[in-house]
Amino acid sequence: MSLADHRHALAPLGHLRVAINLGNPVLAQGDANSPRGPSVELATALAQRLGVQACFSCHDAAASVVAAASDDAWDLAFLAVDPARADRIAFSAPYVEIEGTYLVRDDSPAQRVADLDRNGLRIAVGRGAAYDLFLSRELRHATIERADTSAAAITLFDQQRLDAAAGVR
Repeated sequence: MSLADHRHALAPLGHLRVAINLGNPVLAQGDANSPRGPSVELATALAQRLGVQACFSCHDAAASVVAAASDDAWDLAFLAVDPARADRIAFSAPYVEIEGTYLVRDDSPAQRVADLDRNGLRIAVGRGAAYDLFLSRELRHATIERADTSAAAITLFDQQRLDAAAGVR
């Protein structure tokens, strides 16, 4: 494909509309007025190579970015590849691997990941985050408690004394 073909495919409106997930601090930080981080840097570099301007729309969670895809609100986003999203989002090859993990209390008997998939245990997640989608498929016994954002999942874990919170390392 020529540069013009790439420009037309990736920025059909003449500018690159980029969704930034501020809920993933590994990829983006700041606020809607001044986002920064790897997602912003990569999108800016791509826009420069295409010869167009990058226009950012910031979201507080991956679920919001995914929902905006249905409204054709962006051309490029930085999201975890997941089969539950593949019906509405075309993914590139992965460009980074981000580890997920659990946060547990100091006095938790859980020493391994497998210790948390038990009847009666409750795990906080950000609704629609990659680890919500993954754990929804994989957990057989523990209960998933969803908060609106990943940050709110930590609050939920703390306030309701849940057994764990899932998130990025």
